[in-house]
Amino acid sequence: MTDEILRLVPNVSVFRDSLRCIKLWAQRACQLICLRDLFKNAYQYPGRAIYSNVNGFLGGVAWAMLVARICQLYPNAIAGAIVSRFFIIMYQWYRISLLRNEALC
Repeated sequence: MTDEILRLVPNVSVFRDSLRCIKLWAQRACQLICLRDLFKNAYQYPGRAIYSNVNGFLGGVAWAMLVARICQLYPNAIAGAIVSRFFIIMYQWYRISLLRNEALC
């Protein structure tokens, strides 16, 4: 699977750097929340936030596929631009899915 993903991305080094950044964010996102709420429910959150397919979140291959798609959409972008675009597209997708759910209710 990883060989296939690497074959499909236009720039492997940009993909790897972007993926490292996104994975680090996914693993550390909860720890940032804990710093904000240091004295309120600091131990309520687990060590890993949204990087764990065991708990029903996205795992390594799923994150790799998402980042690879962004790399395909922007083949000449640098790693920082890929990370920025990743969050913009994920935010837009989340908002659209929320609007669709509200329309169904």
